[in-house]
Amino acid sequence: MNELPAAPGSAPPDPIPDPIPDPGSRSPQPEAAGPEQTGHPAVDSALRAVAEVAGAAPADQLPAYQAAHRTLRETLASIDEG
Repeated sequence: MNELPAAPGSAPPDPIPDPIPDPGSRSPQPEAAGPEQTGHPAVDSALRAVAEVAGAAPADQLPAYQAAHRTLRETLASIDEG
């Protein structure tokens, strides 16, 4: 860390953090968690499918989003009917 010199008669200033942290000093990042379980198998499956394509090109994500939308819409409709 860089430190500023203290003015005479004053408390030392707070240290200024380094602009670029040392990569060796970082703790490993936890892996991204998947979607939470909802308890509804069709909804959980749709959420997993969307999570699996998250890093893909947008055009490749579209079918998963459309399928998830269809599943969620059908699931909500069945809840309304029940």
